[in-house]
Amino acid sequence: MKLNYETLQDKAQWEKEGFELPKFDIKQIKENTLKNPTWVHFGAGNLFRAFIANVQQDILNKGKSDKGIIAVEGFDYEIIQKTYQPMKKITWE
Repeated sequence: MKLNYETLQDKAQWEKEGFELPKFDIKQIKENTLKNPTWVHFGAGNLFRAFIANVQQDILNKGKSDKGIIAVEGFDYEIIQKTYQPMKKITWE
């Protein structure tokens, strides 16, 4: 299974495999974030993905925010190129 916007449309398949899907409109959150960013995080590595992004995922799932996080990497650009770009900035925790 590949993780991208198109494959996320098949919710039954993801849930069958044991994944919990976002409870919000990903494209709308992305649009809101780009129009009016409220959180920019410097350092997009594993700690960010495991902890900070997970907290924001819970906040979004509960409807307590309508924006995501803009992750910026100033040291190791390959993190963005190899981790975030291939999945169109969608990650899984």
